Amino acid sequence: MRWLGCGMAGAAVLAGGLALAQKGAAPAPPLKVTVLATTDEHGWLEPLTQKGQDSYQGGMAYLMGQLVGREGYRPRDAVLLSGGDMWTGPYEDTVLQGRPMVQIMNAMGYDAASIGNHDFDFGQEALQKRAHEAGFPLLSANLFIRGTRSPPPYVRTHTLTEAAGVKVGLVGLTTLETPYTTDARNLGGLELGPYEEALQRVVPEARAQGAQVVVLLAHADLNEMRPLAPLLRRLGVSLVICGHRHNGKLETEEGGAGIADDVVFCNPGPYARSYCRVDLTVDAQTGALLAQKSIIEMVAGLRSKPSYAPSEGILGVAAEARTQAETRGAEVLATIPAGLTRAEPVNTMGYLVVDSWLDALPYAEFAFTNTGGFRQDVDGGPVRMRDIIGAMPFDNYLMVVSLTTEQIMDVMENPQTLPGGLTAEVSVDAAGKRAVKRLLDRRGQPLEAGRKYRCIVNDFMYRGGDRYRLKEYDPNPEETAMHWREPVVRYLRAAGKAGKPVTVATSPRLRPVP
Repeated sequence: MRWLGCGMAGAAVLAGGLALAQKGAAPAPPLKVTVLATTDEHGWLEPLTQKGQDSYQGGMAYLMGQLVGREGYRPRDAVLLSGGDMWTGPYEDTVLQGRPMVQIMNAMGYDAASIGNHDFDFGQEALQKRAHEAGFPLLSANLFIRGTRSPPPYVRTHTLTEAAGVKVGLVGLTTLETPYTTDARNLGGLELGPYEEALQRVVPEARAQGAQVVVLLAHADLNEMRPLAPLLRRLGVSLVICGHRHNGKLETEEGGAGIADDVVFCNPGPYARSYCRVDLTVDAQTGALLAQKSIIEMVAGLRSKPSYAPSEGILGVAAEARTQAETRGAEVLATIPAGLTRAEPVNTMGYLVVDSWLDALPYAEFAFTNTGGFRQDVDGGPVRMRDIIGAMPFDNYLMVVSLTTEQIMDVMENPQTLPGGLTAEVSVDAAGKRAVKRLLDRRGQPLEAGRKYRCIVNDFMYRGGDRYRLKEYDPNPEETAMHWREPVVRYLRAAGKAGKPVTVATSPRLRPVP
């Protein structure tokens, strides 16, 4: 492990050493440290490859190959960080609950990772196991045991690491959207506090313990972090690694007093398909930022002739994970010639899912799912169990709620909603806000005002995920104990046994109107 303890003894030694410096001695030369960062890796052990094509995008093995080949990365000479959401994605890492990802990050020499909302997807027990296995700390300064200001036992607020002779303080934050973007059951006994309070409390602690440079690992959108720039300047935070939203972006907030006041913000982008490299030059005594050079690099190329050879060790871990998971995932369920796509306006994956729910629970009239629950497309041809688990990785269950027409309209106005059993006439304004004008049932008839309808939803939505209000609308739902993938698997398996290729509905269920 390269991360350092956070005791006060180190701070005392450092302070003593500075006090003994001879008056008039030549100033120490500037220190230079390279920070490499990824975020939202989501278990992409191997790259995304398009069927029938030679190109690849990302994957941890190719990422490591590029870090070594292009950046000259060696663990003790640079700081390697993750902005969180390390698992829940492709089949192998999902079915093994993130264990292969931790093995790979250990092998790569990660120094720390912030805790993201999806790191809770397998529950706190699994997260604690992953934290115990990790050779690096999981950080969050604003995640607490409910009713206290103490982090859960598997979490640190901050840590120190050392690279190229520079002591780097690492502070973590977890997005305040976590209760809405993971299953609320997985947050039992925990709560989140304000970013500002956490930073004001923890950054000075890291400084007092010897940090010459402080980096913030924030699993939060850059738009959430940007308003904190004045506070970050006052606290001397040089670099913020953002995440959560899957949009790679790099920018600098200038302080006005020279580069020492500047704060670099970088969201490296998701799925190990890109990374941030930030070279910081700092004053050896004050820690003031003297210069910085920042860039986002892509990880992509031709598999037949990659620019940098993928790491054989990481490919080996991925192969072992594939072997462990293959027994369950190898079953061919059915053939879907056209495949399944999450693309709008015709989300054929979503249509198949909600229609299969209605087949499994025929007493319900409508079904609704959130499109963010689908994480991958499915290629056309034979579809295996692993393809469905990779596309629907979350452990959600189905519930049946009673909703009035007016409440259904509210559900449909959430931009995440995809319906089964009805069609919505909608308008969308320039800001992307959806307004529902009319709801039509399968017969093309308008829904009746004031009437209640039985509707299938997943429990993530019911518990407030993506800001749905279903729990408020129906406090006594029917809990079916049916996993949200089960109807899909049943439907596909039946079609496969009958030798019938699956044809998915393609008529848009959101009809644009003025």
